[in-house]
Amino acid sequence: MNEKNGIYFQRPEDRQAAEGYLERFRAMTLEQLVESFNRQVRVGITGVHQQMVYIMALNLALQERTAHDAVRAEGPLIRPLRYLTIVDGKVLQVEGN
Repeated sequence: MNEKNGIYFQRPEDRQAAEGYLERFRAMTLEQLVESFNRQVRVGITGVHQQMVYIMALNLALQERTAHDAVRAEGPLIRPLRYLTIVDGKVLQVEGN
């Protein structure tokens, strides 16, 4: 797991990209959302701006579905991501794989 922090400063063009991601994420099952999020955990935060837009949109989709905030953000600083699992229909963050 990559322990790198990320920085996300929203750009005007991010809204359109995020809306496209959200449309796709809203069509996914909860299991697919968690799988997509965990793929980002495996990759780790790379520092690529578009990845941050993707992660923030994925987090919003998870929040809409479960009220769970999977991204630890402090202002523009995004902390290293942690794996998610589903237990009894609830999304939980776990350490490791």
